[in-house]
Amino acid sequence: LPPAAPAEAAPFAPSPPETTAAAPSAPEPPAPAPFAAAPPAIPVVPVSPSFPAPKRAAPAAPPLIVEKAPEDADIAAMTVRVPESQPLPVPAAAVPPPPPASAVPAPEPLIPAGPAADPRWSSQETMQPPPVPEEIPAIVFVRAIPESRESIPADFFIDFLDPAVRAAGGKWERDNHLAAMTDRRAKYAKLVIPSGTAEGPTAYEFTARAAGSGFSGFGLHIHGQGNWDMSYYGGGDSLLVWITSDPDSFGDPRPRLQVYRSRSETSMNILSSTVIPGSAFDPRLYRVEYYPSEGTLSVRVDGVPGLTISTLKNPSRFDYFALRALNEAEFLDFRVIPLSNGGPAAEASP
Repeated sequence: LPPAAPAEAAPFAPSPPETTAAAPSAPEPPAPAPFAAAPPAIPVVPVSPSFPAPKRAAPAAPPLIVEKAPEDADIAAMTVRVPESQPLPVPAAAVPPPPPASAVPAPEPLIPAGPAADPRWSSQETMQPPPVPEEIPAIVFVRAIPESRESIPADFFIDFLDPAVRAAGGKWERDNHLAAMTDRRAKYAKLVIPSGTAEGPTAYEFTARAAGSGFSGFGLHIHGQGNWDMSYYGGGDSLLVWITSDPDSFGDPRPRLQVYRSRSETSMNILSSTVIPGSAFDPRLYRVEYYPSEGTLSVRVDGVPGLTISTLKNPSRFDYFALRALNEAEFLDFRVIPLSNGGPAAEASP
């Protein structure tokens, strides 16, 4: 417990008288004077006018010290000389700016700047755009697209923002002409597109590239039949054209062009594989032609034949096709073009 507080004394209580023993009296000292005596005055001696008082010299002022900033040796040694034959330049009179030229409309580009200028699809060293006016963004894919969009019927282009287009696995970023799969962890990412009224011989064209690193791949399921979930390894009842770069499996990063036969969600067998020049990471133009009655499938890369298979007969009618990606991949300007019956020879004949 804390110690108790001491009792308080009554305020303003008179102190009790002190009692002391009497002491022998002593002589008291003399009381001091109320004021000390003033010191004696100093006599004033009058100065004779014939003997003036000496003058005191004023204290000398300290010497003036002028500080000088240190000089840079290089600047101090620098001299500017103008030859006599070259007079100093005379500033020219201000020249008024030329009047603004009349506005001239910029020429229309062969390919309008749209998805090609998307920042997600970076330009490659092998894809140098042609010179264009400054106010028109440069087009990256001129080499891969041999003709302008104006010459292609609008019905042939696939709009990736169409509500009927659905993602089956993976993360897809889309606009009207560009579809980019950005989920590196997705193994079976697909973008399923209904075929609508398309049937019979068909060509598929698109510009694509692998956008990740290491083991990568992208491709297209064509002539799909039936209704499938499409979220597993297989692609339903369809054919898969696949471009892959797999250094661990093949020992080099060269791209392989492959064809698979898919029969369900989980069953898919490889039919053909070939090495193609270039890189899977460069944007290139792919064209797949398929004649279901003849069973002929051919693939071209930048207009160069890649492979041809002639044992893949199917009914003329089909229900879907689908883009597919492993790691990251990008697809641009996907279009579907009906072909004539009779096989590739009929297409080549006038």
